[in-house]
Amino acid sequence: TVDSKSENTIVVSSGANMNCGQVELDFLQDRIVGANCLMLQNEIPLQINLEAAKIAQRHNVPVIWDPAPFVRDIDQLIRKVDFLTPNQKEAELLTNSELKDLESVHRALLKMKGLTRAICIITMGPEGLFFLSGDELIHVPSSSVLSVDSVAAGDAFTAGLAVGISEGLTLSVAAELGSAAGALATTKRGAQISMPSRIEVDSLMGKTN
Repeated sequence: TVDSKSENTIVVSSGANMNCGQVELDFLQDRIVGANCLMLQNEIPLQINLEAAKIAQRHNVPVIWDPAPFVRDIDQLIRKVDFLTPNQKEAELLTNSELKDLESVHRALLKMKGLTRAICIITMGPEGLFFLSGDELIHVPSSSVLSVDSVAAGDAFTAGLAVGISEGLTLSVAAELGSAAGALATTKRGAQISMPSRIEVDSLMGKTN
């Protein structure tokens, strides 16, 4: 469902996703090895994510992990990823803290830095996204769009970030690419249908910049 502020509430019914296992991983191994980056999320078994991340790590393939839906037993996987992209609620659960201002966001990122070697990026919807450069807090503002539905905005952000990383862009520019993709996804209702094209993303970034 989507509320009056275009924010979504999602109930996950994993279905066949949770039957993803070693057979599927073996089938995809060559693609992981040859990939520019590997994107993971928690809609398949955590152990399969972990094994996929290990394959990627052995072959120097960067791993991006969107920890959604949030689960608790992540101690092994969080050490195997290169980029961690929680939203505000997931970051609060990861750090057992409330993100209510810049200072609390900064503290949460510093705390996550102690949990993982990954570059951590917290996405906060219309508030933009935040990450650290050293210990300095970096803010990438959200693009100004007319939002109607936030479903799949996080997926679009992660996809845009992955494209930027695959193209060798700097973290700031890759994050801006992801931010623009996420913003555009909120301008249409639905999930897959709301994914923007590269032309749309580049156009929005051109207008924003």
